[in-house]
Amino acid sequence: MGRFGRFLYTFVFVALIGVIINAAVSTFYGAAVESVATEARLSAPSGGSRVYDVIKEEDAYKKRVYLGGGQVGFELEICGVMIAEFADVDTACGAAKLKSDLQIGDVVVDIDGTAVRNAQDIVDVLNENKNRTEFVIGIMRNGERKTVAVNPLIDRVSGEYRLGISVQSEIGGIGTVTFVKRDGRFAALGHAVGAGAPTDISGGKVYACKIVGIEKGTRGKAGSIKGTINKKAGLGSVDKNCNYGLYGRFDNFSGYACDVGSRNEVVCGRAQIYSEISGVPSFYDVEILKTAYQSESGEKGLVLKVTDKRLVALTGGIVQGMSGSPIIQNNKIVGAVTHVFVNDPLKGYGIYVDWMLEN
Repeated sequence: MGRFGRFLYTFVFVALIGVIINAAVSTFYGAAVESVATEARLSAPSGGSRVYDVIKEEDAYKKRVYLGGGQVGFELEICGVMIAEFADVDTACGAAKLKSDLQIGDVVVDIDGTAVRNAQDIVDVLNENKNRTEFVIGIMRNGERKTVAVNPLIDRVSGEYRLGISVQSEIGGIGTVTFVKRDGRFAALGHAVGAGAPTDISGGKVYACKIVGIEKGTRGKAGSIKGTINKKAGLGSVDKNCNYGLYGRFDNFSGYACDVGSRNEVVCGRAQIYSEISGVPSFYDVEILKTAYQSESGEKGLVLKVTDKRLVALTGGIVQGMSGSPIIQNNKIVGAVTHVFVNDPLKGYGIYVDWMLEN
């Protein structure tokens, strides 16, 4: 074989080997694409991954919520009746008050085991058996079940037993919505409704409200929003009252969609709160002064200070009724305003949005 023949033979052999290797690599790569893509979805390579980034974006999009910031009226139906005040009973010996361990704010749930749902239930149960002189009243106080023994007074005119208490079966007020999920589920206030602990409720309604005035906060006295509730303009329902706020569902809602930031992302520094307190949805500057590490749910996770001159001029700082106002940092909702410092209305507490989302 001549020199040219050997060269041609070598060239053809090398080319054939290249074709075989290329085919093998292509087959291996094609088979590995699926597993590589799957692995990328599970863990982020040190150099980053487009697939992983897309998955993260999809997860973040699913977790987005609509910002609240608007003030609404709540009317909650109590499981039982709440003692609002004590009054004199006109007895044969003159005006007298009931002597017992009952307190204003106690929720009466039963008398001698019979459920109480309204004021008339109390009268009916007490007067079913006139031979009785002592009754055991079941109450809820600061989230705890207690029993109190009472000896009712006898009304001079009717001859019926009376406790001399005024009660209410509903409680209401104005608060701020924190966020709304895509299915209409909302969270508001960021703290419980109740004296010392969440008041048990059987349900409730959400109504539109109109702000008619604002009492500015001053040192030693918390300010408040003054408003009227329009019960002809129902917005939805309430089904839960817990340490982290009121929860329920809006019939309809549209708003500004926002990403959610976890408590681990919150840092001291600039932030904003979103509120419609002026009548126009606005972002107001605040500064996060302190963040607390919380491995378990807690209301007071951060301390913030209002720095926006517009809000200071309007409210004097944080006022009652602003509870629930969403806190935004780095374009993410990270928490909600919950309490104001009475000695400094510019400052207040906030709750991490993690805990509100979990509840």
